[in-house]
Amino acid sequence: MKLSKESILFIAPQPFFQWRGTPIRVRFDLLALSDLGFHIDLLTLPFGLDMEISGVNIIRVSNPFHMNNIPIGPSLAKAVFDLMLLLRALSLTSQYEYDYFHCVEEAGAIGIILKKIRSGRLIYEKHSEPTSYSQGWLLKVLMNIYKKVENYVTRNADAVITGSDLLDQDRVTAPNQRVHSIVPIPSTLNEANGKQADLIRQKFIRRKGEILISYVGSFASYQGIELLFESISEVLSNNPFVRFVIIGGREEERAKWKKFLKTKKISNSVSLIGMIDPEQIPNYLAASDILLSPRIAGNNSPIKILDYLKSGRPIVATNISSNRCFLDESVSVLTKPTSSSFSAGIERLIRDQNLRNNLQDRGKGIIKKHHSYEEFKRSLKICYGELQLLRSNHTAN
Repeated sequence: MKLSKESILFIAPQPFFQWRGTPIRVRFDLLALSDLGFHIDLLTLPFGLDMEISGVNIIRVSNPFHMNNIPIGPSLAKAVFDLMLLLRALSLTSQYEYDYFHCVEEAGAIGIILKKIRSGRLIYEKHSEPTSYSQGWLLKVLMNIYKKVENYVTRNADAVITGSDLLDQDRVTAPNQRVHSIVPIPSTLNEANGKQADLIRQKFIRRKGEILISYVGSFASYQGIELLFESISEVLSNNPFVRFVIIGGREEERAKWKKFLKTKKISNSVSLIGMIDPEQIPNYLAASDILLSPRIAGNNSPIKILDYLKSGRPIVATNISSNRCFLDESVSVLTKPTSSSFSAGIERLIRDQNLRNNLQDRGKGIIKKHHSYEEFKRSLKICYGELQLLRSNHTAN
């Protein structure tokens, strides 16, 4: 059956919607493609928040394990779900004629199979360098195998979407490929509400003159979560008039670090509030004096840095490639990825009000000029426009 509009089978092998990097990016893909006039069937995992997006039909595979979430990284359950996505994709494409298969991360392998047996064109979207997260010999072997599959998909897709940090690498892998760097944007289009930000600040600040320092993100090891809590301990030993707010982490992960804080006798100065409504993130960031990115691994650019820049608040970040995708010394304090260096960077901002003032608001201009939703949609339109032109030429011939 041919659908009335140009149609996309969009395959996202992650929970949707869930507050983490790839699902956030998928959400904006769907919004932009819907705005551009496409009909989209989103094929995804059986858990996540249902979202109503005009022109988007969410299709979920079944849940034989009765799980309510799945961790980041390879696992047996993930492999089973990937197989289920493949089987459901084959069923859908036998019923409907899709113009495009837009496949994210490991779903690119599914897209290659569909491309070989169906008529649609494959857009492969990748967000990270898999070998950069390898820890332990087994994971390293698995990631190296996955890297070979990824390279094959990159060379054989009709177009590749990637981040600016991976653009050169993909062009070396597939020199004749259409590789597009789609502009990354903050995780929400919402702006901070001054009154709500003030209420949030009052909730955490207990004494006049306290400085509020916040971290937003998962508790995955590559995020530098151990470095973060070690640095918090060091900072609080020298600066009692400081409060930390940690946003993110699953309940069992927070429980582990609450024990750490209790052991260090600093529980009263640190609030672990878990995951919040992503639309509220701008208010929490605006309520803060300093923002933290202690990441220690990975080459892909973290979306939260764009949220940080949009907030206009000064940032302390580890001086690694993923953070430097968006940060330099003009908008942040960059440190070595060690707890002693990171804590020293935080203390430098605590003590230096003038430096905090100088760093503030510069990020807002960067977001407005280079990382807006309109720019994101424009760059996605260019990618699809090239393939539309190819389809037209093929039909004409």
